[in-house]
Amino acid sequence: ANHSLLSLSLCSFSFILFVGKNSIKAEGSKCIGSALKDIKSLAVLDLSENEIGGGVEAIFSALSVNRSLISLNLSNNSIGAKGAKAMSSAIKGSLILKYLNISIE
Repeated sequence: ANHSLLSLSLCSFSFILFVGKNSIKAEGSKCIGSALKDIKSLAVLDLSENEIGGGVEAIFSALSVNRSLISLNLSNNSIGAKGAKAMSSAIKGSLILKYLNISIE
């Protein structure tokens, strides 16, 4: 019975990833997107001010399988129309997302 409780506890962990203001750019966002495919319980993702532009599609591809994302900050990244369309598809079924920032200052 203790093993069941332990595995239930481990499954309930959520991850928070803050990598804002790191000049990740498009190529770096593809690497992050690849890594995010393995994290199914990401609750908060902040990629603000990274100049990721078109590379955001890799991020959204990974997030399309994530159903635990509560907060997404992509401000000051110039994701463009293609990125916005990818974002729309990725978060379409997410009823849990409470905060989305795609502003440009």
